[in-house]
Amino acid sequence: MSLRQEKIENSLQKIIASFAQQHVEAGTIISVTGIDISPDLKNADVLISIFPDNKETITIDNLRNRVGELKRHIKSKFPMKFMPDFEFKIDQREVVRRWAEKEGLEEGREE
Repeated sequence: MSLRQEKIENSLQKIIASFAQQHVEAGTIISVTGIDISPDLKNADVLISIFPDNKETITIDNLRNRVGELKRHIKSKFPMKFMPDFEFKIDQREVVRRWAEKEGLEEGREE
């Protein structure tokens, strides 16, 4: 990954995290855990973690429906020659980590 690409990913992650926090249902916590942007900067996967788990689908749908608003928000904060197409995805690393923590807590209760 180029230094330019890394800088863009870091900037987008902060901006998208701020936007996402403002547009989730009350009682929902969202974290942007990473951005994977293509080398041509035309596509970006936004990796997110949502709590509680049962709000994942509605939160992702809400973000997808607001992608135009998100792009305008990004453009106002971080002008880019080309605005990537965003795809929101649950960060599977976070899902595994939460599962492992839950399993660890349950194992600790059995002893």
